[in-house]
Amino acid sequence: ISIENLEPGHYYLKETSSPSGYFLNEDKIEFDIDGKKTKDGGSLKIETIDEKIPEIGTTATDNETGKKRINPTENIEIKDKVKYKDLVIGKTYTIKGKLMFKDTEKPVLVEGKEVTAEKTFIPKQRNGEEELIFSVPGEILRGKETVVFEKLYREKREVTSHEDIFDEGQTTTTVNPEIG
Repeated sequence: ISIENLEPGHYYLKETSSPSGYFLNEDKIEFDIDGKKTKDGGSLKIETIDEKIPEIGTTATDNETGKKRINPTENIEIKDKVKYKDLVIGKTYTIKGKLMFKDTEKPVLVEGKEVTAEKTFIPKQRNGEEELIFSVPGEILRGKETVVFEKLYREKREVTSHEDIFDEGQTTTTVNPEIG
């Protein structure tokens, strides 16, 4: 941005729109113009860092076998491997996941409560992965397809989500074996 002929005084810059794929910088960047000449004729350089909106993608499988098809044992554990991209190193993030029935697009409930999993972490790299484990009685999932929905938070603010009921990567199938 180039602004010319400012009178001496106190000013601020505030971003009103952001580039596609980036967060809006909500900081108010304040500066003063004192009217004194500088070597370059009065230029003032202000720098900010644009922060990319993170991305997440997931793969849900049986925690024991690593497969997408699950046998309805007494208790089923679904592992959700969440790959992330463009996180800020050193900041605290929380992934919150929820297990959904694909056919009804409603949450899986156990004793009236949604089946969820959560993990808080501090990334050491911008790109990486974390795992969530969902534990459910097998009888509830017998013969059903389930999909894992995730939301990623940074310091209690949602920064991105992955909630696609038709995403095969997020989907597992619990078989319904018949004894015949």
